[in-house]
Amino acid sequence: MKTHSVILTVVLTLVFVLSPYPRNFVAPGAPPVAWADDGTVEPGLPVPEAPPPDRPQWPGYVQAPASLDPLLVEQLQRQTDGTIRLDIHPQTGYLRFIGTDPAHFLTAAPDGQVIVEPVAAALTFLQQYGTLFGLSDPAQELHVRHVRTSETGRVFVRFQQVHAGIPILAGEIIVELDAESQMVFLARTIEDMFATTFRQNMFARFEVSSHRRITEEGFVPWEELCELYKGELQKMFLTSLTIPEEYHAEWSSIPHIYGVPYYVYAYNFANLLVLSLYGKYKEEGKRFIPKYKALLASGGSDHPEKLLAPLGIDLTSETFWQKGFDIVKGYIDRLESLSV
Repeated sequence: MKTHSVILTVVLTLVFVLSPYPRNFVAPGAPPVAWADDGTVEPGLPVPEAPPPDRPQWPGYVQAPASLDPLLVEQLQRQTDGTIRLDIHPQTGYLRFIGTDPAHFLTAAPDGQVIVEPVAAALTFLQQYGTLFGLSDPAQELHVRHVRTSETGRVFVRFQQVHAGIPILAGEIIVELDAESQMVFLARTIEDMFATTFRQNMFARFEVSSHRRITEEGFVPWEELCELYKGELQKMFLTSLTIPEEYHAEWSSIPHIYGVPYYVYAYNFANLLVLSLYGKYKEEGKRFIPKYKALLASGGSDHPEKLLAPLGIDLTSETFWQKGFDIVKGYIDRLESLSV
């Protein structure tokens, strides 16, 4: 029987795993499989730990097959301390399986870049290593079929391979993302967004209020400046945490507050602008790309409100800015769902 051979056959199907669990990958919902003599798989048998020794494979630090980019294979090896398991199609010479052991796992972006959305994480990995699977431009050659989250929080992204826009028969690639890594990525991303939005807003408000008082009164005691800063901290955190007293004087350790004030609002403006532009892209899809490229090409040639007008964006509209906050909320909701 070859009912499930498409799961592990490159050209027909490409499969890799971003996961800390040991496995020979089986498609979600598929029965157990085992290697057959002809290089396909048979359903209903226990899954072996690795393909038989006579199967083309590349375990450990050995020379990569000529069909594979040795530098990319070496990167995979470094990520997993040499424990990566690669299965190679005997006819094409391309990969059709990647496996890891429990102590090592692959990351979507080797440079540590934080990637939150599953589809983006999968495509980032494929842009890096897609040539090992015979892909030249994953973004153009793969279309998302669906994204499924298991009860344990693991996410499966299933792609359909296409040629000139036409689906290739049984041409699929499945990416599995583990919940723990997603939680780390989400937490880091949310923390960065908080620091660039709410915290910078708090600094800006304190700068305005403290400098105004000093200008009007000529002198403001240290204790009163600390109370002013404490009030801004309480506005930011509300009842979410207890603020230690030493943090009331944190402002004194931030040189720009009294040296070069009034510029930190730009961090928040830029961050929310980009998030809101991304929200607009999600609404409009590919139609938004030419307009966005034109915006980038315009550089700093005019005021932001004029540069954004051709994109149908009104910077005075709360609706536009809400798109950015909605994306942040989506990240928080996702993190909370994984934490349950």
